[in-house]
Amino acid sequence: MGKDALRRNVKRIEKGSPVAVALFCGDGLEADGERGFKESDGLVYFAGQTFIRSMKPTFLTLMTLCALALGANDLSAQKCKYTLDETDPMTEERVRRAKMTLEGRDFVVNYYRKADDYRVEMAVALIGERNFVVAEGTELSLKLGNGEVEVFKAAQPATPVSYVAGTQVATNYNATFYCTENQMALLAKHGFSVASIQLGDETVTRVVKSKKASQTSAYAACIMQD
Repeated sequence: MGKDALRRNVKRIEKGSPVAVALFCGDGLEADGERGFKESDGLVYFAGQTFIRSMKPTFLTLMTLCALALGANDLSAQKCKYTLDETDPMTEERVRRAKMTLEGRDFVVNYYRKADDYRVEMAVALIGERNFVVAEGTELSLKLGNGEVEVFKAAQPATPVSYVAGTQVATNYNATFYCTENQMALLAKHGFSVASIQLGDETVTRVVKSKKASQTSAYAACIMQD
């Protein structure tokens, strides 16, 4: 490919995308000042106004550069997903909630924040009619990605709500647990892989689905954002 053709390609890419990549092997071009170019033997990587030259490009190098460019676009486009994101009309404080469904779909863990008040919430469905109350101070344990276990205590009692699901009776419990800012920061850093709680005479333990494991840290990071 001639010099003029390479120049035209670079200009087209520069005009067509705010973050673009041009890869040239062999008789390529190299940055010579802000707008000047000159021929070189090697690889030229273009991203905005940044050029990197490699004398011996390999297939792995090409793939790596492409992945870096695409990753930059993905990160810039990534947004936090909340099930609740609103302003309390009375206090004018922002209220957010992020939801994660664990293995079995009968156990949900939420991250919640209102101003500087952080909480971890739990919603669980049990088969059969249950009459016990989840007492204040009941502990929800989350096993972090680094292997450590963080304990969260129920802020208030949670009463049973029984209903008919098809041919079965089921009971829901919804509880909220105190969470410090430091604990939420640990969740943002490590996420969690297992949740466990004592409900009545049984211990309910659920594992985070592998494809959703990253959500447990990403959503906590979202909650931490001001």
